[in-house]
Amino acid sequence: MKTTIRYLGSLGIDMKRIVLLCLALSFLLCGCGRLRQLEKTEDGYADEKKGIYYEILEPAYQPAFRGEAVAEYVNKERDVVRVFYEIPGLDTALFVADEYLNVYFAGEDAPNAALWQLEAVLVCEEEAISVERCRLSVDTDATEIAAVKALWFGEGENAVLPVGTPAHTFQIKLSGKEYPMLYYNFDLRIYESGQVYFYDAFSRRTVLVPVELAEKLCPKGSLTKGDSQ
Repeated sequence: MKTTIRYLGSLGIDMKRIVLLCLALSFLLCGCGRLRQLEKTEDGYADEKKGIYYEILEPAYQPAFRGEAVAEYVNKERDVVRVFYEIPGLDTALFVADEYLNVYFAGEDAPNAALWQLEAVLVCEEEAISVERCRLSVDTDATEIAAVKALWFGEGENAVLPVGTPAHTFQIKLSGKEYPMLYYNFDLRIYESGQVYFYDAFSRRTVLVPVELAEKLCPKGSLTKGDSQ
C-alpha cells in the first residue's frame, strides 16, 4: 500500500487555512505551557527578562490557596528545581508562592498584617492538610477579632512558654480585606494548666491569651479548665 504525503502546496485553499490555523494554535499552546525562568538572587529570585525581583516574605505569610505553576528556578549543576505558583486573585508580577508555601513579593510596599483590616480569624488544625476548626467573622465577632490583632501586634507583653509540650497546637490564620488570598499565621498553644498562648517560632514572640478570648478561640473540647491565667 502506498502512502501519499501531501504538502501544503498540493492542498486546497480551505485546507491550507485549517492546517495553518492548527499550527498557529499548537505554537500558542506550547508557549502558554512554558514556565518563566527565574534566577537566584541574594534575597530571593528574579525574572531578569521582565525586570521582576521577588523577595521572600517572613514565614508567617502563606497563601490561602496555590494556583497553577507560573515560573521555575533550575540549577542543573546541583540538580535543583524549584517551582513557583500563582496565588489566585493576586498579580504574579507581584506575588508568587513556592511548593513550601513561602510567599515572594516584588512590589514596593510589602504586605503588613498589622495594618490589615481583618475580616476573619481562622483556627486550623495542621496535619497533612489544613482543617478549619473555628472561625471568627467580623460580622459577628468584631470585638474578639480586634482583641486578637491588638494582643499580637501591639499591647501583648512578651511572655515565656511553660515547660513541656502543649496539649494542643493549632494555627491562627488572620485574613484581611487588603489581601483576601493571603494569611498571616502563628500558633495557638493550649496547655494542660488551662493557659493559652499565641506563639511564633520564627520571631519567638510569645503572648499569654486572656481567658475570655481563649474560650472564644479554642476549638470545642481542647481547652482544659486548669489554673487561672
